[in-house]
Amino acid sequence: NQNRVTALLQSTLALRGLTERPFGLHGPTWDEDKFIAEYMSAPSQALWQCWYLAAQLPVLYLGGKIPEALKNIEQALAIPLEKVIYGQYQRVDYYFFATLTKIADWENADAKTRGDYRKFIDECLGHMNIWVEKCYADSFRGREALMRAELARVEGDAYRASER
Repeated sequence: NQNRVTALLQSTLALRGLTERPFGLHGPTWDEDKFIAEYMSAPSQALWQCWYLAAQLPVLYLGGKIPEALKNIEQALAIPLEKVIYGQYQRVDYYFFATLTKIADWENADAKTRGDYRKFIDECLGHMNIWVEKCYADSFRGREALMRAELARVEGDAYRASER
């Protein structure tokens, strides 16, 4: 539990620019390199891996580190993150930032990759829609609207983007 809490704290500090390395979670109370060495290659540590990747993704995305954020997503899909953190709030944040990351790379992607991105984004939107309908709608509605608006924007549908 300490690693999970510390990873979230370090993520918050990184978003504020208060960690020892830009776009990293390393700090005086948490050794990111040691964590990666101990946990990121051990299959039995999937939960900790997911928590780390979920804490790291917003830092990478918001810092404009899109290639690194895409690698983060690929690592999470290999675990698979959605099964390990099923029912945990990090899943919502992860799908939100993963969607925005793929959209941020849309212009750089070829047609096949865009198709893969679209399939992934549709899955994320499907999950978000369920959370809007079945859970605390106000907590998720804004995220879903932004995800849909950004997708419409990159697909060239200004009207649909502005409706959101």
